[in-house]
Amino acid sequence: MAELAALLDDLARAYHDCPAGDVTDADFDVPRRGAETHRVVRQRFAGFGLYAVADPLVPVNEAPLVADAIDDLGDILNDLFEAIDTYEMLGADDAHWIFRFSYRCHWGAHLRQLAVYLHFKQFYS
Repeated sequence: MAELAALLDDLARAYHDCPAGDVTDADFDVPRRGAETHRVVRQRFAGFGLYAVADPLVPVNEAPLVADAIDDLGDILNDLFEAIDTYEMLGADDAHWIFRFSYRCHWGAHLRQLAVYLHFKQFYS
């Protein structure tokens, strides 16, 4: 768990250190790994599960949300695979762009929520 927490920290730093990149108009079919990635994560992290989160942009009296640590990790991995596939098919500029874009609109939130979950699991449970 400590190693995963450190890797998530490294991954967040990689986002901040990554060049902006530039998207081209080239197109290719990204291999879909969704279900397989989540299956492997579920096997390797069997002790992970659902946890409560709150949306920091809604009023305090709103109901909490439920997140899934398996889904978080699987989604992070799938978005990283997409950046790797983009690199292999289109090069570094496109890969940097998709890595940064997908962080801002998807896997960054999963990473941050999962990091808090791991922190509490590691030190408070």
